[in-house]
Amino acid sequence: MSVKNQDFERQLEHDVRIPKTYNKQFKLRRATTAATYLAVLLLGIIVGQNLPSINAHLHSLSKHLAPSPSRASHPSSPVGSHNDDDPICVQPAPVSPPASDALDASRAHLASPSGKLASARLLSQAVQYDTSSYDDLGPVTGPSADPYWNLTFPPFHKFLETSFPVIWEKAEVTVVHEHALLVVVEGKRWERKPAVFMAHMDVVPVEPATAGEWTWPPFGGNIKDGYVWGRGCLFCSTRLYI
Repeated sequence: MSVKNQDFERQLEHDVRIPKTYNKQFKLRRATTAATYLAVLLLGIIVGQNLPSINAHLHSLSKHLAPSPSRASHPSSPVGSHNDDDPICVQPAPVSPPASDALDASRAHLASPSGKLASARLLSQAVQYDTSSYDDLGPVTGPSADPYWNLTFPPFHKFLETSFPVIWEKAEVTVVHEHALLVVVEGKRWERKPAVFMAHMDVVPVEPATAGEWTWPPFGGNIKDGYVWGRGCLFCSTRLYI
């Protein structure tokens, strides 16, 4: 999907501002630490502390004020490795399932023109369900539940069931908190660790004032120029249908 709208730009600006906020807090903490150590140092001079003690304070101060290591200052670590000086989270090595005729056939189908078209049509149909989630909605469940939830998500659940009948037949599907879905597919070997795939069904609302800035309608699901156009195509929607 390719869209031109201010909603995404505003969200991107918000996401970019978050690290800046943390950066300000970090700078404030460093400044406070520096002021504390300087006060201790001056007090030491006043009471006649000797030079070795002052040097020890200066050494401690320099350690606290030293810039934190950044990823740019370290070479990229190989996947699955770890550098104690690298603050980036460790990434496990990729794991591929064992080869099988059924898996190879599925991959071949998805990579074929007909498979790609079927996937695009499925995403197109899903995008046409407006599952916008607003900040001012009422409770999800209970006697005072907002009617919006029942009007929005049960039809979308039905769409998923219709689109993936084998999953609904073979898996254990549980509705959680009335509108969330937990789908459990039992494996053949219980000694193996489970895998979890998560996605959300709701999308960010489209402000009416920006609706005209979309190349194609946000909930139209248009398939144009090799893309599926619509709200949610770039977020968790594709993971939900995988």
